[in-house]
Amino acid sequence: MPAEFTLLTGATGFIGSHVAEALLLDRTWPVIAIVRGGRGHKNTLELERQGAILVRGRFYDPDLLTQVFTDRRIRNVIHIAALTGEGKGRKEDYNKVNIQGTEKLLAASYRHGVNKFIYCSSVGVYGAVPEHVPAGLSTGLNPDSRYHRSKFSAEQAVQRFIGKGLDACIIRPTIAYGLRDRGFPFTLIRLVKKRLLPLPFCSHRIHLVSAVRLANMFLRILKLEGLHNRVFIAADEGPVLLSDLVDLIHSFYFGRIYPRILTLPNTVFAALETVFSASHCTRCAGRVKRLSRDWFFDTRGTDSLIGFQPANTLEEFTKYLGLLG
Repeated sequence: MPAEFTLLTGATGFIGSHVAEALLLDRTWPVIAIVRGGRGHKNTLELERQGAILVRGRFYDPDLLTQVFTDRRIRNVIHIAALTGEGKGRKEDYNKVNIQGTEKLLAASYRHGVNKFIYCSSVGVYGAVPEHVPAGLSTGLNPDSRYHRSKFSAEQAVQRFIGKGLDACIIRPTIAYGLRDRGFPFTLIRLVKKRLLPLPFCSHRIHLVSAVRLANMFLRILKLEGLHNRVFIAADEGPVLLSDLVDLIHSFYFGRIYPRILTLPNTVFAALETVFSASHCTRCAGRVKRLSRDWFFDTRGTDSLIGFQPANTLEEFTKYLGLLG
């Protein structure tokens, strides 16, 4: 019987690289990774060393997709590649890559009869922060940036193909942390080390996810049968106070908690949010919201359904800091 492969997009990105490592270590299915860069781009050499077959090009190129699906039997597809973050592209860029690109990959997967399609979305479909917490699968969606709206539209495309009979799942990770991160947690660490992070007087609860545990969730969902047409929220076992996480980081590097002189009234953050929103700087408004509002999620349905063991954020983050040194 010919070998069956798992096709992975986004393997050179932050989350995708962790998923690639989990798949390659598991070895249930050989991995084909579509990567944009040439040999030596980001982690491509390491992917090849671990046994991945690299196909260079853009995941939404119809000719490339025809070649990939024709040359080998693709059993599963994990789609993580995306144009990320607000401010990194025009509206048409997000449409081309995140929405239309996903539709092309879905169409190829459906046409060639893949066993399972897993799409990596984002809790950003609820907005930079949810209107109500804890946000769950029944919470209304409120995407509030080009990136978040593109993820929402891509989810709709996945649901349309589910309606056609494609066995697909959607994973909505919260903000992930781990090696190779250059997002919110990485920036948080950098600002805390320089003592440049203003904190609100009243600390708020935030909800992160370990990139290593998130990768294990992808693998678990890939292997479990009977999880048809489901949406999953991926997060650690519970929220933590932002001040507790900041104290953890500062104590790791300096042996004492973060200076309380660097706290500001919550009204300052509210005013900043208003100014940034009025000037349509959604990226800055989102950052202020994440520092001054609660954002956490109800993952009990996900965890119990797939037997997922989420991380304790403070314990896992301590390990992450140790790896960073």
